[in-house]
Amino acid sequence: MFPLVLILGLSIWRGDGMARLYGSPLALASLALAGWHSGLYAGWIPQEIALQGWPILLWSSPEHPWPSHSLHVADRLCHDPGMSCSIERKTQMNRRTLLIGASTLGLAAFGGGAYFLTKRTQQLDTDAVSAVDPLLLVRSYSPSFGPEQAPVTLVEFFDPSCEACRAFHPVVQKIRTEFPTQVRIIMLYTVFHEGSDEAVRILETARMQDKFEPVLDAILEQQPRWALHDGPRLDIAWQIAETAGLDLEKANSDRLFPGITGVLNQDMADVNALGIRQTPTFFLNGRQMSEISFDGLIADVRSAVENS
Repeated sequence: MFPLVLILGLSIWRGDGMARLYGSPLALASLALAGWHSGLYAGWIPQEIALQGWPILLWSSPEHPWPSHSLHVADRLCHDPGMSCSIERKTQMNRRTLLIGASTLGLAAFGGGAYFLTKRTQQLDTDAVSAVDPLLLVRSYSPSFGPEQAPVTLVEFFDPSCEACRAFHPVVQKIRTEFPTQVRIIMLYTVFHEGSDEAVRILETARMQDKFEPVLDAILEQQPRWALHDGPRLDIAWQIAETAGLDLEKANSDRLFPGITGVLNQDMADVNALGIRQTPTFFLNGRQMSEISFDGLIADVRSAVENS
């Protein structure tokens, strides 16, 4: 595409009638490549043939085959018997006007194709978000705050060893305080760090004793003491939980309860199914949030409440 811009543009500007000679080889190659890529994109070319033709893929993307061919169309227009750009009729046509027209045609074709592909990509992204299975986000056994029938649901994929989760915890608490009946917050365990599975067992044994919230607050507040980069100190985490009200003797007998293991396994299966790669990751009313900030999270939740 790009060599044709220079070759055809220079020929039209000079009016030497040689555009066909200059551009035909590249135009024919462009047409062949566009046909190949269109066949790949539409699935007309069998896979074994496509694999044998892999060097062609190095030249451009099969999703953008036709914009380059638009310049060939301009070349053909310039050499139509009624629109000849040859030197014999150059006095009957303003070469600058023709050059601008050809350029406009090429840009219009390229812009139209880009707009179509952009809209198609956006639609695919929207469909992917709406296709998220609600069961992967709302489990009946997951820790939650707020009424079950709240109009807004905020799901947090959470790792108790994660420094960012610790940083966002006061923000989540602020949301709970500001919207006590309008927002339901659900937490799913995402054990990406060493020792996080044991920290989850601390939280789950605390939940069995109705001590989940104070133990959660204490575990996160004192996270730097036990979630060390050179290796977690879970004995310290258990002591912190005991200070927050956990019955340590009962918790030690409950920590290997099969139900807790089941929660850990199911949550990580959901994490893998959704492709979660970092914590915290938030879903607001089923839609994954991106580029999260403290103020941005509160603003997005507030907007969802106002529009609910």
